[in-house]
Amino acid sequence: MHSIVSKPVNRAINIRILCLIIVSDVANRKGACDMERRFARLLVVAMAITVFYGVPKLRQAQTTYDVEGSAVYAPSAECEGLSRILNLPVARP
Repeated sequence: MHSIVSKPVNRAINIRILCLIIVSDVANRKGACDMERRFARLLVVAMAITVFYGVPKLRQAQTTYDVEGSAVYAPSAECEGLSRILNLPVARP
């Protein structure tokens, strides 16, 4: 999601999902089935919203890349240097 939302929003999403996973696991270990189900449902809803928000944005970004070509996304000098060190091909506009 880092290419779709800003870094702080991405971190907030990741932290919230991690917290839901941890809380659901703790509820499971303590035998609080109702709480576990509640948090598991929230986790599924949060992840579904993330997917339904992110997939169209990624498709839009892919379409933009396909239409405008790689000239918009030309590699930086740092990326070219790393590619030379690793002996990888570099995309040229």
